[in-house]
Amino acid sequence: MDGEFQLPRLRKPRAVPRGLEAWLERGAGAWQRTKARRLNLGMVADEVLKQLAGHEGRRNEHVDRALEEARLGWTRRRSRNAAWLAHTLAVIAVAAERELGLTPHREQIMGVLGLERGWLLEMATGEGKTLTLAMAAVLTGWRGRACHILTANDYLAGRDAKALAGFYRRCGLRVAPVTGGMPPAERVRGYEAGVVYTTSRELVGDFLRDRLRLGRRVTEEGWRPWLQRQRGQRPAVILPRLHTVLVDEADQVLVDEAVTPLIISAPSSNDYLADLCKSALAEASELEEGCDFTVDVAKRQARVDRRVSVDRAQEGRHPLLRVPRWREEWLGKALVALRCHEAGKHYFVREAKVVLIDEATGRPMADRTLGEGMHALLEAKEGLAVTAPTETVASLSFQRFFRQVPRLAGVTGTAVDAAAEFWRLYRLVVVALPTHRPVRRQVRREEGFPNEEAKWNRVAELAKVAHARGQPLLIGTRTVSGSEAVGLALTATGLPFTLLNAVRNEREAETIAAAGQAGQITIATNMAGRGTDIVPTEPALECGGLCVIATERHASSRVDRQLYGRSARQGQPGDVVPLASWEDEVIRHHVPAWWRRAGGVLGATGWLLRWTLRFAQWRAGRRDASRRAAVLLHDTWLDENLSLGAAARDGATPSSRDSGVSSRSRSLQRRQT
Repeated sequence: MDGEFQLPRLRKPRAVPRGLEAWLERGAGAWQRTKARRLNLGMVADEVLKQLAGHEGRRNEHVDRALEEARLGWTRRRSRNAAWLAHTLAVIAVAAERELGLTPHREQIMGVLGLERGWLLEMATGEGKTLTLAMAAVLTGWRGRACHILTANDYLAGRDAKALAGFYRRCGLRVAPVTGGMPPAERVRGYEAGVVYTTSRELVGDFLRDRLRLGRRVTEEGWRPWLQRQRGQRPAVILPRLHTVLVDEADQVLVDEAVTPLIISAPSSNDYLADLCKSALAEASELEEGCDFTVDVAKRQARVDRRVSVDRAQEGRHPLLRVPRWREEWLGKALVALRCHEAGKHYFVREAKVVLIDEATGRPMADRTLGEGMHALLEAKEGLAVTAPTETVASLSFQRFFRQVPRLAGVTGTAVDAAAEFWRLYRLVVVALPTHRPVRRQVRREEGFPNEEAKWNRVAELAKVAHARGQPLLIGTRTVSGSEAVGLALTATGLPFTLLNAVRNEREAETIAAAGQAGQITIATNMAGRGTDIVPTEPALECGGLCVIATERHASSRVDRQLYGRSARQGQPGDVVPLASWEDEVIRHHVPAWWRRAGGVLGATGWLLRWTLRFAQWRAGRRDASRRAAVLLHDTWLDENLSLGAAARDGATPSSRDSGVSSRSRSLQRRQT
């Protein structure tokens, strides 16, 4: 099974439902979720735990023999038998208990059953998603199928692969991580393992590079005729197998980052770019808002008045800025760079380079750049040397890639809020699993403030009280600048703290591991909410457990829930203190100015602020959903039109395995050929 060579075969993505079909599709998704909830996974899980108890005290030789019998039986397609499935999971659970010292509980077994059915599971923070994914991966590996487990970052991929190596080895499988910076030979060796831990960026990047190497041999003729001509020789590809993808923190990968395209680019020359960016920024900084231009910060769009772009074109400081069309475009981009991209919130400067910040996780994205000249404008804005532009060689959105994966499933702490979108995009059924122990988290009533300064002062007061009684404190902020502002407020009070953000992330794992100690104060962006649990010590639990101060609402309520979930894991005590002000970004970008002014007059606290926050998050959610829908429509258009053009040009009909060729496109191809 390990090392068996098979070229990836993707499934055809479904067409975007529209009109009445979209409503019917939504109803079908609701019915599937209801049907899934009715299935009694707990009954099968109880049978697994019953058989697991029967293996206690047995020798290792007996366990290894039972593992081999279960593997052979699973390979022989006996998986449809519920009794055999329970027996197989019990034996895998014994292996986890012997190798890892972890006994799967009932809800984890239910999670494995759900992943085996191809569901997307909502499991609360601290419920043991890592072991759940590992046990499900063993079932896939025993089938001889490639299993890729996607984690939030390279650190978690390497950590989990190393920690679970003994468990997989005992189950007869090899595990390997594939992380950034690995040479091609090691990457090929890693992808040949039965179970691969990697990130979405590495997986999609290697897939796209292979498509570039093989060219139209893949997209137009399919794999099999080409392989026959190679006479069994192994092609020079990095990703040889692709079948099952299990996604950890699936809402981040499949929703939040889904519309981000992964681009492979090549350097190109443009001697005029640096001067153009400096001239555009200089002219844009002299324009008057409302008179010369309007800007939409939420959409990151700027519209230059015709009087500036056409009538004053001859005043341009650069030859391109004297052409009305180019003047309007580049002045608009310069205004977006000046007004919509803030240092400390969207990017920061490190070693004379502009480093972008992932707004979903708060982590730095050192290897990503903005396209269409925007990155060069940010470099010129910060007074840095403008790097040479790049030319796009290939591009693929994560959303389009995962819609073509043969078998997709995953777990996350927040999935129910986006259940309809998961079904529409990926045909994934979302099921929420119960917690292993009752949740003891206490979420206090949200406190409101007229401005951010008053909010930071309140944070300092709450931190002083929590530190005095020895309670560990996690202060969550939305941006790097917000975390720095909290740090200044705590410094003024003389409280010790640890700061974790995109700029100060060298010791992230150590910082999170120490955040549960009594009296510890940790300030972090939402990068602290993914992948690593905060485990309070016994003295900290006696003081009330971890206290989370949420200083600002995020555009998505799912991110707020992720931050809240850091506290009171596995039935432990803990509380959450949400704070908000009328100057928070989600309100400034998604609530009209007159509403904000009225709210400041009527008062910062009370029902008005809470309803305003709900309205702002609703508008932000609709904006993000419309962006993802636009990307989906664009991908469908590419599938239909580019495949049509290739077939008409070369006189060939795409194979049925080609990505997204609709029946309408094929009928048009027959007419043209």
